Amino acid sequence: MPESRPKVVVIGGGTGCPAVLRGLKHHSVDLTAIVTTMDSGGSSGRLRQEFNVPAVGDLHRALVALSDDDALGELFGYRFQGESSIDGHTLGNLTLLALMLEHGGLDEAVERLGKLLGVSGRVLPVTSDCVNLCALLKDGRTLVGEASIDLRGHSPVGVERIYLSDPAKANEKAVTALLEADAIVLGPGDLYTSVISNLLVDGIAGAIQASDAKRIFVGNLVTKPGETEGYKLSDFLNEVLRYSGLTDWLDAAIVDSGHDSGNPRAGELLAGNPLVETDDDACQELTGQIMRRDVAMAESPWLHDPALAATAIMEAVNG
Repeated sequence: MPESRPKVVVIGGGTGCPAVLRGLKHHSVDLTAIVTTMDSGGSSGRLRQEFNVPAVGDLHRALVALSDDDALGELFGYRFQGESSIDGHTLGNLTLLALMLEHGGLDEAVERLGKLLGVSGRVLPVTSDCVNLCALLKDGRTLVGEASIDLRGHSPVGVERIYLSDPAKANEKAVTALLEADAIVLGPGDLYTSVISNLLVDGIAGAIQASDAKRIFVGNLVTKPGETEGYKLSDFLNEVLRYSGLTDWLDAAIVDSGHDSGNPRAGELLAGNPLVETDDDACQELTGQIMRRDVAMAESPWLHDPALAATAIMEAVNG
């Protein structure tokens, strides 16, 4: 009798989540991606403003990452250019919008596009509610909208607290997936706008707390200007624990082996930003295991290599 495949749930958005999805789809897993819907910039932001719908860009990227047809996935990633009303929009975003308007729901739209792309696994919007991500800064100012946080650039003023403009109800399928998971993978991706944004939705943190799954954090390779400047690995872990409401530690934290203090790359700037330092002493109270593995792309070492990251994740899942 064949062994059942482990149920792995990846929580995130942006470019980090699709990277690990591209790798994990080649492993024998029952894969689910829970994806943020709070983006307020670019194509997604324009569609939100015009049609009053949740952001679809991160969902579209996750679907393309899990597609079994690279050519079709590339087509849906096509971004229109020129002096027209669709300048800057991707075909995938416009298709999700059309499916939403035609069939009356985000879940239905994502499911239909997933079938068209032949995705391996499931992609679930964390919520169908249209809400904004907000940040209270340490100087008392408030930023409203994901883009205002994501694009503010270098700043000496850090983030005090992240929150949603209004309550948002979790996708019931996402809650069920978390409760039934064998492993929950948080990250990689921008800490507040891609990862923690999901944890703010009512029901998500509670499901993570109630789940018996292994909790695995995939550490960012570099810090993000205006968001995680000066953060060490322990700062990332502390924030994930804070917003998930977990009282115990994460089971594993995966970091690139280039983060070792004795490695020649330690302290290097990648794409203009410092590598995230792994402060072992502080992290030992926050995670059961620090897994140093080669997970960065050789040609772009500030990005995760899909195959290498997936191999490290599966080691943590099966360990």
